Amino acid sequence: MTSEDIARVTDWQSLVRVAHGMAVEKGWWDDGIANRPLEDIVNNFHAEVSEAWEEYRAKRMETWYADPQAVLSGKLPKPEGFFVEIADLLIRIADAAGAHRVECEEPVSQPVFHTISKNVLFLHGAIDQFRFWTVASDCFGIAQANNHDLWATIREKLAYNATRPYRHGGKRA
Repeated sequence: MTSEDIARVTDWQSLVRVAHGMAVEKGWWDDGIANRPLEDIVNNFHAEVSEAWEEYRAKRMETWYADPQAVLSGKLPKPEGFFVEIADLLIRIADAAGAHRVECEEPVSQPVFHTISKNVLFLHGAIDQFRFWTVASDCFGIAQANNHDLWATIREKLAYNATRPYRHGGKRA
């Protein structure tokens, strides 16, 4: 995927195309769809929600950078933060939708709970029930309730992901 492709990610269909295309390029589907267990995919969804929770606990809602010196060496710094992890979750859901050729409409921001802890708990529950479309809509609802531009964060994370090595250095799932 090119930087121009990433810059055009402003809706669900473009995210599915870019996220899945990038995952294919990075080797996540090399063994074919039949050899990528659903439980691995769903566990990765849960991992992103848990990482978002850890960022919330550390009071890091907005984007921050663990290695700001990366810019000086000509690299993109890895974005971190609550909404970056939510963006990762949406990127993973979009990739799975692309792999399984699931046709989806644009997520509609759902009304959300007043606390992040209830929202995170609800995301885990919806993932457990395989209600991934609800998860996506709730992610946009959480961002809207917090006046956060989630599409900008998704594009930033996709740009960083484009710099990562094949299977992120050899990860299994």
